[in-house]
Amino acid sequence: MVKTTKKAALMAEEYILSNKYLAISFSSFGACVRKICYKKGNDTLKNIAFTLPRAELYPDNPLYAGATLAPSCGRIEKGLLSINQARYQLTKNEQGKHHLHGGRQNLSFAFWELTDQTKNTLTFLAHLSDRIDGYPGNRTFQVTYHLQDTCLQIRQQASSDMDTCINMSNHTYFNLNAFALSGLDQYLMIQADQVIYNNTEHIPQEARATADTEFDFRSYTHIGRRIEQYPESPQFQAARGLNHYFLLSKNGADSFACALLSADQKTSLRLTTDAPALVLYSGGFMDTSLHYERADGSLYPACPGCAIAIEPSYAPFQDICPYAAKTFDRFIQWEFKE
Repeated sequence: MVKTTKKAALMAEEYILSNKYLAISFSSFGACVRKICYKKGNDTLKNIAFTLPRAELYPDNPLYAGATLAPSCGRIEKGLLSINQARYQLTKNEQGKHHLHGGRQNLSFAFWELTDQTKNTLTFLAHLSDRIDGYPGNRTFQVTYHLQDTCLQIRQQASSDMDTCINMSNHTYFNLNAFALSGLDQYLMIQADQVIYNNTEHIPQEARATADTEFDFRSYTHIGRRIEQYPESPQFQAARGLNHYFLLSKNGADSFACALLSADQKTSLRLTTDAPALVLYSGGFMDTSLHYERADGSLYPACPGCAIAIEPSYAPFQDICPYAAKTFDRFIQWEFKE
């Protein structure tokens, strides 16, 4: 595994998949989606993904912006993991307390090898050895990006020589307003009847119904106004907005799980996945220590809510991993429409 130095990041290769609707930039560092330029009507292509301005910033990217999350996404309380009655201590890379997004040597901050490239497809490969960050198994990870019309399809796969915990995802942040307005000035719909409430350290605790609560996004709802509507919500206060698992009532290749709509309601993103849950993060902890590249190429300081991350995932678990296996396969599709 390549050490995540700034010098190494400068060596990362960049690739572009493009057609008349989209031009999407990828990096071999983190098998990352760096930029998504979408043509709105007769306008020129405009970036709708949070993009750090220089390659050397990605090793110090606390937002995991655009990165492939592997070997796992989300938090594991105290880094304690039980698989088939065997107990593993994972690294505690979040404030020395909990395990976050696969640990200190996760693949969001490593080089991936480009193994296949066609006009519309890129495939990246990476490996992790047994006991890296505490996980069992020698593991191979693969991500394939396929551009088709207004869709980007993502296939994430992995194999291991031991049963292990694999929960890959992608951490792209979206702002369908092309950053002319806040990411909170978007409308959100999630096909979810249940949400997982967190404790104050963002550790998932229990499932509750979304109906008639601050988490009811079963129809298009303005994100910023919904947060403002519930100023006393302990969940919104702790997360500075949304940072929660939604348990999907519909998932699979034929039904969309989640959708975003721009403030002018002219641009939409429909997310389809076979994952049973997703995390919606409204960017409440983003701050001005990082800058992002705007549509005109200028730099602008990040701020809370400037873009929204959507991470398909397994449902969270307490200690005992119910998803232990030697293989993993996840499908994600982003469909952009006017």
